[in-house]
Amino acid sequence: MSAPGFRTGAAEAEKAGQRSSFHRTEYLTIEDGKYVNLRMLTDAAGWIIVDQHNQIPTRPAPEGQGDKWPAKMAGVCRNDQGVKGMYPDCFICEHVLIEGKPPKKQQRTWGLAVLRKEVYDNGRMVGLEDETEEIDGPDGSKKTVPKIVVINQSWNLFWSKFDGHAQMYGTLLDRDYRVTRKGKELNTDYTVGVFDPIMLPDGNGGTERLDLRDEKHMAKYADAMPDLVKIIVERTSDDFYATFFDTRVPQPKREGAADATPAGGPAPAAPQNDAPSAAELAALAQRAEGYGPSPAQQPAQTISLNG
Repeated sequence: MSAPGFRTGAAEAEKAGQRSSFHRTEYLTIEDGKYVNLRMLTDAAGWIIVDQHNQIPTRPAPEGQGDKWPAKMAGVCRNDQGVKGMYPDCFICEHVLIEGKPPKKQQRTWGLAVLRKEVYDNGRMVGLEDETEEIDGPDGSKKTVPKIVVINQSWNLFWSKFDGHAQMYGTLLDRDYRVTRKGKELNTDYTVGVFDPIMLPDGNGGTERLDLRDEKHMAKYADAMPDLVKIIVERTSDDFYATFFDTRVPQPKREGAADATPAGGPAPAAPQNDAPSAAELAALAQRAEGYGPSPAQQPAQTISLNG
């Protein structure tokens, strides 16, 4: 089996695992009229671009999942050059018809970010810090780690805004961003605001910028950092396609499916083939449409913490 070779500016997608666990992956979701603060963990050169099928009708829900099962899902195309040679075919390309036609493939871009929350002093915003979550350690103990999300979005609606800032500052990793969503489904748009860089004591009486290109700053995310290539490859796997799309094969048995976690609840410590949680299904199903091939420089909007 060939190793995945996804399109990426940094050409770092040379490895991938073959696990098939869908839980513990959280996608960036923003409600209409709301915003999130985040700091990118993937610089522009490391974004991964794939051919993706969006809004594909799913096969019938397994027993116990009817009220949680998404009617439509996105699936990374198994004919994408990143997984070339790994699979004999792509069921969606060759066996799915929507209004009598094969579904179109759209190029989608993937990256990682850590969610950030505002810090206030006497009612005044004075900075940002990582949002955190509690996870189970390998020995069963609890561990608090930064809350990292996977971003799977289109170029026109989302990533082009960040591309402009990457060109302006030379990186996306040295400051925080505020992403605001307006609209729903095909009428969705995102705006991106920029915070001033955060300065920290350097230990020598001076200050240094909080810049995640510096390994000592990025190191705090190591324990919580998901393997983005593995996540994408899982969305092309036999198990994923058989679960949601490929009616030619039996649907994998989902142990404990009736006990799937309610939306917003913690992901269970599940066996490898447990059903995705309701929150995971909802996140996987939420995908905006549209893609454009050309980067577009975007004017910077600075959000000062000193004003």
